[in-house]
Amino acid sequence: MESAKFKEALFCICRPKRCCCCIPFRIGLYILSSILLFLGIWSSLVLFSDDVIAYNHIPKGVRIVMGIVYLLLIPVAIFGYCISRSSEKYQILFQRFSKIFWVAVLIIVLLTLIQLIHSFIRRKDLIQICEDDYNNGINNIFYIMTNNTDGFLVSETCQHAVDFSLALILFDFIVLKFCLWIYFGIIVELHSKLSSKKDDPDSNDRESIKSD
Repeated sequence: MESAKFKEALFCICRPKRCCCCIPFRIGLYILSSILLFLGIWSSLVLFSDDVIAYNHIPKGVRIVMGIVYLLLIPVAIFGYCISRSSEKYQILFQRFSKIFWVAVLIIVLLTLIQLIHSFIRRKDLIQICEDDYNNGINNIFYIMTNNTDGFLVSETCQHAVDFSLALILFDFIVLKFCLWIYFGIIVELHSKLSSKKDDPDSNDRESIKSD
């Protein structure tokens, strides 16, 4: 009896009640699902569009496939909304969401890594695109960065603009996509595992027999 109470108290201590800092777990899960939903919709629209010049160096077929894969984040986000509003009785949903969430994290990290590698390989082509767009007056992201530059400095400034853009993608991959998403994945999985142990009567019976 004392052992069971001790395990329950330990569960309450170990199970994460915060998503990060002072944000409660369920609110954090709601925010996380909102980010997933926005990321899925926005990334898909950008990749399907031919008007976003910053992604035109990626073959259209590859962009379409990446956009379709990003669409898979939308049902994951909707599932996350349902989980954040469910009661503690439906802990099995947390376990399923944890597995699905790891698939979503893998998709995000993998697609960002592909984009990052492809952009670094095509760095010289991006610089050339920047110069051509500047000369043609096309308002892409690199043109905006070089808009107030004299003509003879366009080449050098385009290099800085492309390098800055690649640095942002690298920062986004390492800090936001890799560290942050994996951290959230660990929190969700830890919550689901500890919840399943508490709610599994067979597991509790086995533990009681061992303690006796």
